[in-house]
Amino acid sequence: MVMNFAMKSRQRSGKLHILNPNPKSRKAGPKSQTPGRRMRIGLRLGARCLFVIGILGFGISAYAANSFVDGFKGIEVVDTTVDNLGVTYVLGKDSANSTLIWKYDAAGASLHWITNATYPLTNVIYRTNSSLKPLAFCVAPGASATTNLSGTTNIIYVVGQDSSSNFKIVRLLSDTGEQTASLTDGSSFIPKSVIYAGSSVYVCGNYNSTSIGTLFNVTSVNPRGSQAALVVRLDPNLPSSGAALNLTTFGGNAGGNTAESLAVDEAGDVYVAGHLDPCVF
Repeated sequence: MVMNFAMKSRQRSGKLHILNPNPKSRKAGPKSQTPGRRMRIGLRLGARCLFVIGILGFGISAYAANSFVDGFKGIEVVDTTVDNLGVTYVLGKDSANSTLIWKYDAAGASLHWITNATYPLTNVIYRTNSSLKPLAFCVAPGASATTNLSGTTNIIYVVGQDSSSNFKIVRLLSDTGEQTASLTDGSSFIPKSVIYAGSSVYVCGNYNSTSIGTLFNVTSVNPRGSQAALVVRLDPNLPSSGAALNLTTFGGNAGGNTAESLAVDEAGDVYVAGHLDPCVF
């Protein structure tokens, strides 16, 4: 598989349109003069209204995420996702940087985690994992080789760092929260996003080494100045050896490159959002 990274520009009628950098050079008709007083007031009020609406919109979206875990003091929401059954998962961390996960149905009601011999407690509304400081997660529909107790094959992947700031990814059952696999590597890779697509797990983030290194037993991981953007495709079973199916770094040699989020289309092409050293383009 070849990972393609593309930057697209908005085009119209097959041509790229660029705004005139010097609007004063454009000719104006008889009525294209300086806006009148009424128009200037309208423009000012419109700008203020848009600014206020933007603030309100930000406040509402921030509250919507945090309202899921109201009542749990010291909890910080890290990420949210919705699975193929309409279940909302909320990833959080406590003051000790431990992972916490809540589940809610389509109506917003809290869902209890299913109990078994490993997790005998009843009426549990969140699962914890003290071995991982969470940074992102995803729910993988149909990724489990066996059916969960609730009749699905969905599983959860959480990426973050362990207590020594090393990269770590864990795999959990979506009904009990039981950990079924994990993979740990060095501290030079800080994950930012994880998705499941095409029977693989994709993780992107930042490679913070200035020398050629090794990750997931892959040699010759190339740096890009002080920081490179990195994408890796992992075996969903997270084996201790051979977990990395593809790995690439990219960016400019001045450093400051980041890979913040990613998506994979039906053809298997990978799209990454982030920031690259300006010298790249």
